[in-house]
Amino acid sequence: MKLLRYTTLAWVLCGLPHIYANALSAVEERFRPNPAAHGIHWDYSLVAPYHGAGLRATYAFNSWFAYGFGGRTLFRLQDDPGVSTRYLISVMPVSQFIFRYPVLVNHFWRPYFVSELNYLYQFSDGRETAGISGRSGIEFFVSQNFSLAFEAGLQLPFYRNTNATLPQGGILSVVGAWYF
Repeated sequence: MKLLRYTTLAWVLCGLPHIYANALSAVEERFRPNPAAHGIHWDYSLVAPYHGAGLRATYAFNSWFAYGFGGRTLFRLQDDPGVSTRYLISVMPVSQFIFRYPVLVNHFWRPYFVSELNYLYQFSDGRETAGISGRSGIEFFVSQNFSLAFEAGLQLPFYRNTNATLPQGGILSVVGAWYF
């Protein structure tokens, strides 16, 4: 009887870590983010002299390629010393191709690259500029459906009307995303 009790105890102790590891792996797999999910992204960006918030939707074709469209509402401070200070409001519709690393590194982050075509229209005086942007980013998944990303890159204009401000130079963004 004692031998049966010790044999059972040894079997449970030796088999328990294996069973626990399999159960833990199944739970991790179930709650792991889907790298090929569609999403809604909101951001706060600094684009040369402008800054403001944006919203865009992304359609994922597969785990490494997605298309995004949406826009940003930007503003710029115009200060005339001794006269006035005004905020110049602009709108910037965007169209993006997003190239993402196809798997999540350590199951919670991935690098990506964004190639963006954008159009900036300033309401106060009808000035407009079209440009392209290239940004690199790192996306951190904080849960199965939510992520936080940081982007940095360049904004290069290729068209503007008379006396329009050129939003050229760097672009920095903090991005939040909800995937479904």
